[in-house]
Amino acid sequence: MDQEQKYHFHIPFVNNQQEKKEETKLTIIGLIDVSASMYTRWEWVANFWNKSIPKDNLITLTFDHRAKKVHNNVLSQNIEDHGEGTTEIVPAFELLETEIVKVPKNHNITVIFISDGQDNHVNTIEQRMKQRLKGNVQKRNINFICLGIEDEFPTFLAMQLRQLYHKGDPQIPALYLIEHASEQAFHNKFEIMKRYFYSTKMLQVNNVVNLFPYDEEVTDEVYEGQWVYSSKSDLKFINYPDVQIIPIEQSQLEIDDVVDLFRSWVQNIQIRIMGKHEDSREKAKKCLQIVNSITNRLTEYFQMDVLNFKMEEINDPNQPFKIRAKRNYAYKYGNKLLFFVKELAQLSEGSNPNEVDDFEAAKRLNIGTIVGKHHQKALALKGITVQEFKQIREEFQQIIQNCKINPQNEQGQERSVISLENFRDILSQKQDILEGLKFVKTQYDFAETFPLVGHGLKVKRNDGSFVNPWLIQVQSFAKHNKVIDSAYLIKNNFNVQLQIGDNQTEEINCILPLFPQSDNDLQAVLRSRIIKLLLTFMVQQNVDTLYEETYLALLSNSLINVLKKQKSQWQTEIMEQIFETTKLVYSGTKNFENYLQKLLHNPNQAYLEKEAEYEDYVSTAKPFIHLFYLSKLGNVVKDFELEIERLIIYYFIREQYKHQQQLSYFLKLKLEKQDENFVQEQLKATFEKHVSIKNFRNSITKEIEDTLLDKYQKDSTVIGLNEDKVFNQDLKLTLDAIETFYEQFKGVKFDQQRYVHIIYHALKLQEKDVFLTRVNYNNLKEIQKAMISENKGNLTKGASAIKLALEKEYQVWFIKNHMLVQPLTYEQLQIECQQKGININTIAYNVKSGLSSNCCMAKQCPYYLIVNGLDFKRHVQTWGRKVPQGFHQYVRSEILKGQNIEQIIQSSTQKWKKFPKLYLGNEDIVHQYIKLISESLPMEYQIKELPKEQLLHHQVKLTFPQKQKVKKYGNKRGQNRQNQRGGYIRGRGRGRGRGKKH
Repeated sequence: MDQEQKYHFHIPFVNNQQEKKEETKLTIIGLIDVSASMYTRWEWVANFWNKSIPKDNLITLTFDHRAKKVHNNVLSQNIEDHGEGTTEIVPAFELLETEIVKVPKNHNITVIFISDGQDNHVNTIEQRMKQRLKGNVQKRNINFICLGIEDEFPTFLAMQLRQLYHKGDPQIPALYLIEHASEQAFHNKFEIMKRYFYSTKMLQVNNVVNLFPYDEEVTDEVYEGQWVYSSKSDLKFINYPDVQIIPIEQSQLEIDDVVDLFRSWVQNIQIRIMGKHEDSREKAKKCLQIVNSITNRLTEYFQMDVLNFKMEEINDPNQPFKIRAKRNYAYKYGNKLLFFVKELAQLSEGSNPNEVDDFEAAKRLNIGTIVGKHHQKALALKGITVQEFKQIREEFQQIIQNCKINPQNEQGQERSVISLENFRDILSQKQDILEGLKFVKTQYDFAETFPLVGHGLKVKRNDGSFVNPWLIQVQSFAKHNKVIDSAYLIKNNFNVQLQIGDNQTEEINCILPLFPQSDNDLQAVLRSRIIKLLLTFMVQQNVDTLYEETYLALLSNSLINVLKKQKSQWQTEIMEQIFETTKLVYSGTKNFENYLQKLLHNPNQAYLEKEAEYEDYVSTAKPFIHLFYLSKLGNVVKDFELEIERLIIYYFIREQYKHQQQLSYFLKLKLEKQDENFVQEQLKATFEKHVSIKNFRNSITKEIEDTLLDKYQKDSTVIGLNEDKVFNQDLKLTLDAIETFYEQFKGVKFDQQRYVHIIYHALKLQEKDVFLTRVNYNNLKEIQKAMISENKGNLTKGASAIKLALEKEYQVWFIKNHMLVQPLTYEQLQIECQQKGININTIAYNVKSGLSSNCCMAKQCPYYLIVNGLDFKRHVQTWGRKVPQGFHQYVRSEILKGQNIEQIIQSSTQKWKKFPKLYLGNEDIVHQYIKLISESLPMEYQIKELPKEQLLHHQVKLTFPQKQKVKKYGNKRGQNRQNQRGGYIRGRGRGRGRGKKH
């Protein structure tokens, strides 16, 4: 018998061909655990139940310690609305049996049981089920699907329930297990289970068949979608003679078909062993022999050990696409085949799933329902589904078949440093491509195996670029390993580090396919949806959706990067190839041509309307590549200056969107050197109105502001650029790149002073007019006026140097007017007051020092002897430390003791640290001051006149501003007054308040 030819049959679904969908009757009954232990997973369960389950003839039952029917079949997101109590599984199935009886006889039934299996009394549940549950007593056609939640789900429960209720396709998995609950895990499991929601028909065939090749039991009734086995190639439906059942020789089985077969065979052996069938071990041994025979044949066919593959066999870049696709296909299914072979080996040696813990048993029963990472991603696709990809692949097959490629063209694209092929070399192997496409089932299969050749790039991606290709940023071109292929890059998770010598590497995480004009015969291939899908995956790492403009966005961002480089032959060549590639892929296509027309004739629409596909404003890179393309065509752009203006206007509008700034963000009123000199000369004349340095500091900013404002309003003002904001190097499209493009097209440099007028135009005109009105380059006065108005209160922002210079000059002016203040006798003070019309009684005169404690006694000071309204303390603080505190009084007292000048200087150095350098600056000033104080004393106390040559030596030298604090000293004549009135006189006859002692 083993020498006979054996045929496998995959029974087709007759409903799809013979009956209308509305005539197919199906009732789905859900039995869903709502106990407290399901709380953390409930949101996902409810969400996918509500979204994924067909609503026609649906019955939704929930249970915790009570079972009940959900009348609207919609699960609340709040589990408390349904239960959240303890768990009683048996009563729930009693309710299920009641509902099954009510289902019309002509309906198929699918039962979906979802639970973590945590019954209150799990040790007695098997006994209670036997006592209280009747099972499928009506022998209804029921598909029983069990979805177990996480690792404590009891395996025997799934098997018991299957035996009680399942009377459908025996190859349906006994258990689907979610090992780690998550939103994605629930989504994926529901997607896989969907194929079994609709109960299959049992149909009669003309010959008896085996359900399993290791079992001699035969039948002439089969289920739709079931695999059967026979030695005869002729198999037909009795009631549907027109439906063809295709025989498949065992040697012709595809690997995904083999996975289906192995899963059903292994599950059947497991059920036999758990049901304690005596011949189970022998059946397992026989099954293992058949399985090994099939896997050996697959190993030979794929030229790799499908059960023990090496990753280098999968990733070998030197293999053609046909081999890559074939091995990649085998690799993805080989994982599952290995599970089956290992399980069968254990079962044939006597292993029993009942003898391991529940989780391990559940995992073993779950073999074949495990979903690999690529399949999981494919299941989660929202835009390009697996079915739609099939259409895209078929389109590509037609293009390849009809495309005439000239294999002799050696003037085309550079070759990959990895595969040593260019894209033309790959496409020239037409038959290999067509054979390889047979093994491509999903976008991931194609992306990982089909090599698109291009320049290596390092790009920066962000979250937004996942859905908007224009948001990527090209950071660099590979310099050494210039050209590689996409399959190699994707297999290395978009991160290739290639050696460039001296222990250095260059990083590549994207490729840019560039083609010269001589590659025009590749146009149909490059415009195909599958190539654009591949580029979407490679550039945006998103294979969910096909973005038509991804390739164009990559070309544009690469062009921007190239224009930032120094001028070179390489730059010229790459720019030319970018143009030719853009023309090759997009010229004449609807969206591309429409945007070109909008750019030229409806700029408001081209620039200002949000792009619905990306839900974002137009990236500056988009009009840039279109304008570049138009300029390279020749005479299409009639007014290049206008188009450049519009592009730059949009550059500043996009910046304005982000920063919401005024003109001053980009522009500034320039302060020339002559402006600074003018302000200083104007304000020097106002020094005398400042009573102190504090008063000066408080008001000088406003005075500079007013002076500048007056000057700007009278004179033409130069408007400058805030270069760090205007020439923002952090942006993708910089003005430097636009200027380089302008210079290459026009042959002259762009006049940067034009930015002043463009910025004013972009920020001040209404949005609807900004692209429809030409920029006015003769409105500097208008811009100046706007800038002055905008900067009122802030004109001194760049005038800090003026403020510092004026403050220094003010202090010099003040000290010059207050240096060498001569003490006055009371009689001298009376005369001065009479001459100035001042009431002497307002002055707090100190007889010891000959000075006043509440008014200035420097005759050149504008505030000489003025008391009213004068903050004398602040006034004196302007001195800084130019004269030490109490110097006049100390010197007078030392003179009265008979000390000469040198002795006074010597004792002063002991009294004040760093005297005289820190205070009066040098001994020349000290000599002058001591002589001045001496002259205010009676003749008998005065220090004798110095020799003439010494007087010449002691000249006044004003240096730098210092502080002065004045102490009060008296002379001998005023000693009695000092004793009586504390040393102060506030006019004759007054002795109250501060006048008594100050």
